[in-house]
Amino acid sequence: MRKTIGDVASRKEIRKILYVLQAIEVTKNDCHNALDSPIPVFEDALIVVCADKINLNYIITRDEELLRLPNTMLPIDFLREIKAV
Repeated sequence: MRKTIGDVASRKEIRKILYVLQAIEVTKNDCHNALDSPIPVFEDALIVVCADKINLNYIITRDEELLRLPNTMLPIDFLREIKAV
């Protein structure tokens, strides 16, 4: 987002998102579980571990590697899905 709209504007938008979405803590144990995961990219593994920890229904991402996993979707697809409800 920062590359598209700039640093100040992206921080403002992230603050808005935090009113709607839940942010979760990342623990040392989560990091160890991510390191033990078969997912090769640590950051991706950490996202999956944390999502699983809170029984998240979907991971919304543009990351092509993550999109190969189950229960992931592009932001536009997520928006279409919630609009249909």
